[in-house]
Amino acid sequence: MLKIGDLAPEFKLLNKDEKEVKLSDFKGSNVVLFFLHSVFYPRSITEILCFKERFEDFQKKNVEIIGISADMLSELKKFSEKHKIPFELLSALNEEVAMIYQVYSPKVGLKRSTFLINEQGYIKKIFWLIISPKNHAKDLLLYF
Repeated sequence: MLKIGDLAPEFKLLNKDEKEVKLSDFKGSNVVLFFLHSVFYPRSITEILCFKERFEDFQKKNVEIIGISADMLSELKKFSEKHKIPFELLSALNEEVAMIYQVYSPKVGLKRSTFLINEQGYIKKIFWLIISPKNHAKDLLLYF
């Protein structure tokens, strides 16, 4: 089980432009890494748009935002362009990364969860259940 203080597992996934993105690309920055089953679920849309609204606040604190969902790249591209999402949304169609981060369930697929990762790549905080997607981004800013 991943825990606070563990080195965040490296991953390689594609973004909406089919560009490979690795966690190590963000070394030297804090990272909010959040997992969603799909960007099209109402709670997920709320959460993503709240991250978008507070994007500049995160940037001022040297925090990068990465969202991972089980959506196809074409769906992520469409969603990102429609909502002008300024951060990475990555596709994890296979369960490998979700299993490494222990956020995969055979019943649900990707489980909503968030990992805060420090500038050296270590897990700073884990949120296994996101109760309020509307307040999640605002609440996370308090950790940086």
